[in-house]
Amino acid sequence: MPEPVIIPRAEHPISRRDIDPDALKVLYRLQQFNYTALPWSIILSLVVFKHMIDPVSLLGALVIVAAGLVVMARERIRKIPAAGEGQLPGRE
Repeated sequence: MPEPVIIPRAEHPISRRDIDPDALKVLYRLQQFNYTALPWSIILSLVVFKHMIDPVSLLGALVIVAAGLVVMARERIRKIPAAGEGQLPGRE
């Protein structure tokens, strides 16, 4: 399998301005659920395979989830709009 190639923004013609604003809102909303894969994978591991992850991995997962919750709380306290709300990046 070939290695993925990352093309710098300056070298490709794709811009957020070319993407429908409603599609961007959906993408930004879906990004919020990116961290839910971690708890769900632990739950499915327990239910389907009857396998508990080791304590160190569980601690690491808890740290990641806690960090995400802290960021969400901080954004609400500072009144930072959630992704997809208000001014969209690239639409200045």
